[in-house]
Amino acid sequence: MGKVLVFSLLVLASLRSASTEEKFIKEGGSVTLELKPAPSDPITVIQWKFKESILAEWVKDVLPLTHNREHILLDIVSGHLAMEKMTEAEEGVYSVEVNNNVQKETYNVVLIKDVPKPKIWISPVSFSDESDQCTLNCEGDTTGAEPVTYSWKIGDGEWKESRRDMRITHEEHGQVKIFTCKMKNPVSEKESDPLPNIFDREMSLESSGEGNEVVLIKDVPKPSIWVSPLTCSHESFKCTLTCEGDPWKIGDGNWTESERDMIVIKGEHGHLKTFTCKMKNPVSEEESTAHMILFLPADSGLWIKVLGAVMRSLALLALLGVVVFAVWRNRETLRKRMCPCQSRERDYENEA
Repeated sequence: MGKVLVFSLLVLASLRSASTEEKFIKEGGSVTLELKPAPSDPITVIQWKFKESILAEWVKDVLPLTHNREHILLDIVSGHLAMEKMTEAEEGVYSVEVNNNVQKETYNVVLIKDVPKPKIWISPVSFSDESDQCTLNCEGDTTGAEPVTYSWKIGDGEWKESRRDMRITHEEHGQVKIFTCKMKNPVSEKESDPLPNIFDREMSLESSGEGNEVVLIKDVPKPSIWVSPLTCSHESFKCTLTCEGDPWKIGDGNWTESERDMIVIKGEHGHLKTFTCKMKNPVSEEESTAHMILFLPADSGLWIKVLGAVMRSLALLALLGVVVFAVWRNRETLRKRMCPCQSRERDYENEA
């Protein structure tokens, strides 16, 4: 029992000591993977692996230096592996075995994009030079550029890493001239144009040239979905949904950024239950109410026939009402024509 416990503790300690270091690079960029820790004895056997495939290897006096991918170079003295012109296909975990010992340190290579040049947006939209506080937002499309950190510089001060948004007050920042934000990831960093102090209206107007414009925007409204044509029957091949926004969600799926209009096709979307759209701007977002399935069931033709029968019945009733009213209005004339004898007797009585 004691031996099993000791073995388990050794395995646990080994797993804890193993680690994976992430290496972030740009697509088409280069990276060098090192041995950690460096071996104390000269290297006689070395093998680098990408996932489960052998990438490069060398065995002294037995196997010459072999590379199984282009744009890589193994240094048999230091054990370093240099790689260039990296692509998405080469993202993943790299491991190494040196002198028949598997190193505990592995590398996870991740390709990311440069951060965009950020812009500073102000919320709420009701902000004015009489407001006491507002929030500055450091905005930009960071899709594919994560992980991203944000920093702010107040006036000519030092950069301070912080959140994407920063709350400012008239009391604390009323004398500051400009605000600047910065986006940074492991492969790039970019600064926004300086934003003039929005609590000083005169300075804001004087400084608001190109790149320094103070932009106030409203929250987006709750969007609605419109269908064209107005009806989509089971015989329709496709219909168009229109939303006053971009992103669309189909059924229970993920949001997909798209155009304001989305074409739905019976063969592709006929089995789905709901469609939802979302409007989004740098300070807010709203979803529409889920729109039920557009294409009517196959028996909808029966309901159309029933509706036609009801409409015809109503038309007949209306015609019958017109006839009854005409008869009642001309009842004396009709009586005289139908019973001329009674009409003459009444005329004699009236003369007497």
